[in-house]
Amino acid sequence: MSDLVGNIDYQQAHEGYMGNGAGGLSISAKTKELIESEVKRLIDGGYDLAKKILTEKNEEFERLALGLIEFETLTGDEIKRVMKGEPPHVDDDDDPSSDDAAPSVASIPKTKKPKASPEGDMEPEPT
Repeated sequence: MSDLVGNIDYQQAHEGYMGNGAGGLSISAKTKELIESEVKRLIDGGYDLAKKILTEKNEEFERLALGLIEFETLTGDEIKRVMKGEPPHVDDDDDPSSDDAAPSVASIPKTKKPKASPEGDMEPEPT
């Protein structure tokens, strides 16, 4: 769907509404070329936008990658903090306003707080 091609499902129109090809719409070679050029334009535009975002946000993505390597899973709020260069977990005794330096990836703690093992753990018992 685009301004040039319009809001028509050409695949469905070409095959016919009954799925058997009967009553379908004939598509000219010019229309097929237009559709192909619009698809190419949309794909190229999406590629360019994705590349621009990845380039502009490279530091944030690097921080996120390091955070995911360390913690494997992060919540949405933790992702936002890590991408800003803050530690993923906010400790109650830490006062983030007391830091004069800008946050960096190095502020991500090297170890994650251990979680209690759930009952019914699947680990084999030692014999």
